[in-house]
Amino acid sequence: MNDKNIVRIKILGAEYMLKTDAEEEYVKQIGEAINTRLAAISLKNQSLPALKVAVLGLVETVDELLKMKQQLNEMESELGDTASVLIQRIEEQLSRNYSIVE
Repeated sequence: MNDKNIVRIKILGAEYMLKTDAEEEYVKQIGEAINTRLAAISLKNQSLPALKVAVLGLVETVDELLKMKQQLNEMESELGDTASVLIQRIEEQLSRNYSIVE
């Protein structure tokens, strides 16, 4: 089923109604996180208009996202390398021949 929820959130004082398949509570958490980030930016840059605060918040968020993706890729690569080494060691152990000496 492809049910959509209509969720109302407020960002920088403006209200938005979002149509989404995400849970309402999750979308509200997103809105709260956005407002927290933008409030911090606004405090540091009190002369910036709301649009520039929002753009700066978006730049910071995408920067954070790209860094996290890079870290994830590095971790996946490290895990893949570790798995390959472990598989090789297991195969080496399994390939040993044993016989009974009389």
